Amino acid sequence: MSVFSFQSISFRSLYVRWFVGIIVWLIILWFAEFRVLIHHPAYIFFLYALPYLFYYSVCFLIFHNIWRHGYGKWLVLLPCMVLLLAVYDIVKLYLYDLLPSWDVVFFYPWKEGDEQKLMRKIVRGLLLATIYLLVDHLISRIRVNGTETQQLQRTLDNISNSNLLSGHFLRRLFDMAVQGKIAFDLKVMDFFQYVINKMALRDTLVSLDEEWRYLRQLIEMSVHHRFEIKGVENIPAWLWNRSVPTLTLMTWIENATEYSAKNQLILLEWTVMEHALILRICNRMDRECVSRGTGRGLDLVNRLYEPLRHQGCTLQYRIEDEACFVVELKFDK
Repeated sequence: MSVFSFQSISFRSLYVRWFVGIIVWLIILWFAEFRVLIHHPAYIFFLYALPYLFYYSVCFLIFHNIWRHGYGKWLVLLPCMVLLLAVYDIVKLYLYDLLPSWDVVFFYPWKEGDEQKLMRKIVRGLLLATIYLLVDHLISRIRVNGTETQQLQRTLDNISNSNLLSGHFLRRLFDMAVQGKIAFDLKVMDFFQYVINKMALRDTLVSLDEEWRYLRQLIEMSVHHRFEIKGVENIPAWLWNRSVPTLTLMTWIENATEYSAKNQLILLEWTVMEHALILRICNRMDRECVSRGTGRGLDLVNRLYEPLRHQGCTLQYRIEDEACFVVELKFDK
């Protein structure tokens, strides 16, 4: 079961946001100096843009280091601060000494009074970098907050649906007991304790192996129905570690016993296909029982399986021959 985290999304997107910023700077510089740079080879443009991109990256590191770690990553922060404080000397050395030594000249030779012009360029560039970082941060927080809210809502829905299903399931099982359909022995009490623990621990997912073991226990307790299980010996070991919503397989068995006539056969069949494994649960519906309605159990189960679609786990209900209710649970390989 994956752990819900508010920080995972923003951390994963940090490098993408830096790269998008690089692209934005290249576009801005290209349009700003288009008339001049159009007459030069492409590498000249990148040499001109290099100090802008370099100091954008420095500002990006400083901003996100302070925002995320509160000055905690000094090995990253200190060199970046030194580079930022030395921006004037570094840019002057690059544009007026280093590039001219390679016969790449963007400006006239240095003369008195150029200090203010260069400083204005530097201040303007750093100001644009700061504005971009603030806008980027605001947009990112809006997007991430929306995604986090959706994830939190799905998590709360799963917990809510699981608890509703647990109460629904426990009540139906208790009704079976008090009506004399099963006896209150230690195995039944253990089963009740398992369901109550799941409700208390707020578990929404369990391994298929755990769910299957308690499903077999429920089948043993359903003494007034016949069950046939096929194909379980063909299930590969890795499938038992797949996650399923807690109590859902047992809910299908409980539902099958509730809406089938006594001594009717309930079939559980595993099928191994090339790209998937399928569990099929089939029971012949008793018309008198169905006329009372099927309750909320199946609807709650369906809601719990919806978030698992992206993990290759899909659920389908259907009626065959106007009499057999079929649950089909597919696990993609």
